[in-house]
Amino acid sequence: MVDSKKTFDANVESIKRLYRNYSVEELAAALFVSNLWLPNIASPAKHTLFAMALSSMKPEEFQRISAMKDYGDFRTFLEALCKLSPNFMMLEDYVPTMDWGEIQCPFGAKKYRIFYGGDLEDAYDYLTLFEIIYGPFDRRMKELAGRSPLDELGRVLTLQDAIIGGISSQPARDSLEISPGT
Repeated sequence: MVDSKKTFDANVESIKRLYRNYSVEELAAALFVSNLWLPNIASPAKHTLFAMALSSMKPEEFQRISAMKDYGDFRTFLEALCKLSPNFMMLEDYVPTMDWGEIQCPFGAKKYRIFYGGDLEDAYDYLTLFEIIYGPFDRRMKELAGRSPLDELGRVLTLQDAIIGGISSQPARDSLEISPGT
């Protein structure tokens, strides 16, 4: 057990050393894109580790300028990051249902494509629950705080729908062979 902890801690430190070569903005974007890429649906523990390592660092630890200039730099970064990742075989032992825009959330007069199958598997439930809880108080919250929870929910749904609609290069579902922890 002690050796496993030392190995894990060493992996995390190696990940942080890699992160120090980049700006925090490009790291956040790279991790977001990697997490959303459909073939990575079977590696939620790795992506959680990557995000937690990033969030545990101080702003002064990062570069001030971007080091990722193009797709080649992005790919090099992700290949290095994946080599540093510990194996989470027991946590990443299944491949969730793949979805990229098939799950939709009705809101108002429109249905919005939403993220599903990643870190937040029950996103539809959370979005619906938000509307149920805050909808009745929308007008009052507008008066008190100057903000509308329902307007903000609409913006969140619009943003997700726009991101999903703007990515046309996801691989065809039947052409993917995704194994656990990929």
